[in-house]
Parts: sequence; structure tokens; C-alpha cells
Amino acid sequence: MFKIIKNLSLCVLVIGFVSCNQIVETVYYSQLQRNDTITFDDYKYAIDSKDRRAYLTKDNELMDGHYVVKRNNTLYEEFDLDEGYLDGLFIRYQENGSIESYQTFSNSYQHGKSYEAYENGNIKIESNYVNGKKGPQEKEYDINGNLSVLRTTENEIKYEHHYQNDKRIVSSFEKTIDGQNFEIILKYTSFGSVDFIIGKDLDSQDPILYVFDEDYNLVEKLNATLEPERTKAYLMSLSQF
Repeated sequence: MFKIIKNLSLCVLVIGFVSCNQIVETVYYSQLQRNDTITFDDYKYAIDSKDRRAYLTKDNELMDGHYVVKRNNTLYEEFDLDEGYLDGLFIRYQENGSIESYQTFSNSYQHGKSYEAYENGNIKIESNYVNGKKGPQEKEYDINGNLSVLRTTENEIKYEHHYQNDKRIVSSFEKTIDGQNFEIILKYTSFGSVDFIIGKDLDSQDPILYVFDEDYNLVEKLNATLEPERTKAYLMSLSQF
């Protein structure tokens, strides 16, 4: 969730940021055929030169129309194809028959509303796409339907706001302060006012925690190795929600 919490270990509290490798799709083989209702093993798909999925029958013919897919005699997927490419709804079902994920496509690119759901049917993640690109806002809910995370992009800056009992409690984002690039975590009180602001210099591996006031003036610098208890107090406050 927060890099600062993850990478400031409670022993040495050394900060280090880990980048995740992106798995590149090559060729996928799944299922399909030309009937309205098909089985999991009836089709396959491959990635074309434009990085689009082309759905094919087992005889390598492009598929077209509306398909309902069953796996082990259980409803698995449902989608619309236009000359081999997704165009319309793409729905994946859970074992209990409720929707696991819902997406819409236009000319093979994700376009429109998208959501994932819990087994009880409540929405887990809700977002919107335009011509294959995710929109500037994504909402995440807990299993009871309460907003837990709001991710937004404003002026090319990505924000992640965390909520508890309908109140925003923590926000994280990147910010440049006096020429330094920081990952910022802003903690709120139960009344909505700012409790404290801490940051990590993104261009440094030093275990230094920066503390700012509401105007982002530097209040103090904490060396996590030399001042572990004070540093730990800030991190524990963030992890208690």
C-alpha cells in the first residue's frame, strides 16, 4: 500500500523502493466456438500486431457474435465478438453464478464502465476506460460496500486516498518540494484536519523520514537507524487503520 510503511523495516528501518516487473502477454490459448453456448475448451485466442486479442475457433476461424462459456458445466464467461475481436460486454462469473468482473469493449479496446465484485455481489473495484486507457478515477470498496480507497489523477499526479467509516484518513502522492522528489503520506485526524505529513526522498536510499507542516515546510528529519522509536511511532500510526 504505502512504500514508506513497507520499506522502513522495524529493525534497521532502511528504506528501499522495489519496482515490479510487468508481465508481457505473448500468445494465449483459452476457449471458444461459434455456438451461443460453448465450453471452456472450444476456442483460443492470440495477440495480433496491434496487441489485440483475436478470438479463434479450434479450426482457426475468426469468431463473431455473442458467446456464453461454460467450464465444468458451470457458467464461466460471456462476451461479444465482432470479427474475432471483443466489442461489447465481457463478463466473468464466479462459481456461485454471480458476476466476478464486468467490462465493456469497443473495437477490441476496453471502453466504458469496469468493475470487479465480491462473492456476495457487492462491487470491489470500480473504474472507467476510454479507448483502452484507464480514466482518472478508480474506487475500491470493502466487502460491505463502503468506500475504502479512492485513486485519482490530477495534473498528472496520482493520489491514493484511504477511507474508514466514510472518513478520509490517509492520502499518499508524490510531490516536489524545494527541488526534491518525495513520496508523501498525509494522515488526517478523525475530524478531518491534518494530523501530520511525512515523506521519503524518492531519489535517496538513506533511511531518512521527513516531517512537514501543513504548508510543506520541513519540521524535522528522522534517521530511522538512529531514531527508531520515534520513526516507528509515525509508522505505527499509519498502520492502525
